[in-house]
Amino acid sequence: MQSKDKIEELTKNLPFGAKKRISQKTGLTQKTVINILKGRGGRIDTIKRVIKATKEELKEYDNLIKG
Repeated sequence: MQSKDKIEELTKNLPFGAKKRISQKTGLTQKTVINILKGRGGRIDTIKRVIKATKEELKEYDNLIKG
């Protein structure tokens, strides 16, 4: 349950359009990305790919905001 909360916390901070970019980065469908980010599970390697891409997306967004 704790990991589901962490994923939801990451998702809460995503900017508009990030899920589409995450799906493009990972090669997964948007539906798969959305399901994983909603905590609906999936294969471990797929979840890892989505989490990694989500963290990268958040880092890029933070760098853009901070200048």
